[in-house]
Amino acid sequence: NIAMFDLLTGLPNRNMLQFQLKKCLAALERQRGSVAVLFLDLDDFKKINDSKGHAAGDQLLVEAATRLRACIRNSDIACRFGGDEFVVVLSEASEPDYPQQVARRIFDAFKQPISLGSQLLYISTSIGLTSTDNPHASPDELIRQADMAMYEAKDQGGNSAQLYDQQMYQRLAKRLVLESEIKEAIELKQFSLSLQPQIELSTGRLSGFEALLRWQHPVRGTVTPDEFIGILENSPQMIELGYWVF
Repeated sequence: NIAMFDLLTGLPNRNMLQFQLKKCLAALERQRGSVAVLFLDLDDFKKINDSKGHAAGDQLLVEAATRLRACIRNSDIACRFGGDEFVVVLSEASEPDYPQQVARRIFDAFKQPISLGSQLLYISTSIGLTSTDNPHASPDELIRQADMAMYEAKDQGGNSAQLYDQQMYQRLAKRLVLESEIKEAIELKQFSLSLQPQIELSTGRLSGFEALLRWQHPVRGTVTPDEFIGILENSPQMIELGYWVF
């Protein structure tokens, strides 16, 4: 039981997820159909954990698991993947839009507040979806695709669902390269500041400057801020570079 189920929520854990997903994919050899995977993450869960404490966070996870279970059929599987992440496997997804139907059910379920003692908390979720009709598909690859789509949903502001496509992988690969190159750029002093004058229109007086961060890459040339600022803001290098700017 400990090996295959999550002790907090009672849902199957990552080990059971792998076992069941392999079974669902193998069944596609006997009967045509498709298997869909949904990867869910609770939006801003860390803030609730930090502000209300881990006991409250645990209660929230238990309630989230209960609502998730209620949104799927008995033949489907809901698992706790780890932390505030859950994975749902929809077997025999004969209706083409069944995964989207389940995603809508989950969103509706989370619209209701969650009661923690005397407090009511509202929490939303971001969902990534992928599906396959290939019995030889890799369980790890399907989970990775759904996870990638979930992060795309988070980038769109959360409380939404995104379907995996190949471009997501290309964007992620580009992002990983940029993250690595940002570390080098700081060490090799490739960043610079451009000071843009701010003019008071009524008098024409120079009232100050806006400091703009610029990156001169030895191979790419000038990397525009819209390419790297979003990545930088979500990386540990943001603090280091922030101090450099000051």
